[in-house]
Amino acid sequence: MNLFKRLFSSREQHLEHPVFGRALLIKAEMGSYWEAEPKLNDEPFSVAIETTDDAPPSETQVRFYETIVADLDSAFRRAAPVLVREYEEWMNEPFPEQWRTAFKPVGMSVPLDGLDTNPWDLSFDCLTDRDGHQFTCYFERGVPQHVS
Repeated sequence: MNLFKRLFSSREQHLEHPVFGRALLIKAEMGSYWEAEPKLNDEPFSVAIETTDDAPPSETQVRFYETIVADLDSAFRRAAPVLVREYEEWMNEPFPEQWRTAFKPVGMSVPLDGLDTNPWDLSFDCLTDRDGHQFTCYFERGVPQHVS
């Protein structure tokens, strides 16, 4: 193999998924996940689908994802107990009546086996600050735990 091919050949593992589109397998010390950017309302939406080894997303993971994105108001209400508190502390002002004036959903992770009781997260871009902060709510055992 010549030097050019060695430098630019890829050992990355991809898959084409009917729901998530093109996904890239990321192998990390803490576990593996598929990284994808399906569209949500014609906007990019980052999704990390937790996996074991290199298993493709399961049907239960697809259902989990579709349930969350089909009702983002409900998903926000689940995160609100910790998300609103963090927003008010960070912005030093009350949270708006309509959550979509403060946040835009931009990503999520899909837990192993599509089980809500496994760790997962939901991310929002803040629309009311000039610095473009992102708020990510982490769920454990189906309950929002903290925000970064």
